[in-house]
Amino acid sequence: MPSKALFLIAGTAICLTIGYFFSIYAACGFNPDFLAINSCTESGGRWNYESRSCEKLPGTLNQAESQIVYDQP
Repeated sequence: MPSKALFLIAGTAICLTIGYFFSIYAACGFNPDFLAINSCTESGGRWNYESRSCEKLPGTLNQAESQIVYDQP
């Protein structure tokens, strides 16, 4: 494939990705913490807007703590 075609495909993919994230950013009211808020709520937490931090709720799944380790006898 010619390098010009690859350049156009890569440029289109980059523009679509930037447009996607900008539209999410705009939908969140241009909040600078929108990625942190999304990852917090996706992991089962609650975002505290006053302290700008994630509050983990009891009984929710936390990806880092959910690993199962099997002991070898």
